[in-house]
Amino acid sequence: ELAESGSDFDAPEAPHVGRLMCRDWKPTTKRGRVLVILQAMHKCNIRIGPTWCCPWHAAVDKMKATLTMFEGYECAKRFCVRGNWQCATCQTLQSAQQTKEIGQSESVEECSTCGYAAGLKENVGRCS
Repeated sequence: ELAESGSDFDAPEAPHVGRLMCRDWKPTTKRGRVLVILQAMHKCNIRIGPTWCCPWHAAVDKMKATLTMFEGYECAKRFCVRGNWQCATCQTLQSAQQTKEIGQSESVEECSTCGYAAGLKENVGRCS
């Protein structure tokens, strides 16, 4: 349900204020940012304490705590985005290693973020 269109993260964003981290790329869409964070959450096996209503809210809390920890770090003025191509759909940056081979001389770029979103429906309920 989070990966589908029409959700809150497809709503228009606030007017553009500030500069992009890298002017060579378009800004990542809200949907792209949501999917990147959701993908990271699915890669973290966390403990669900007795005070949590569900694994989802426990995972959200752990990710928020991690981001809050990052806020306390020293400034990283040279921090930048990484990738050598950008998905036209979600605008996340991708690496050449994510290219799928289609034979000897032909290849196609597949967005790992959009591919992840497509696979979410197939993998619902795999944990117990």
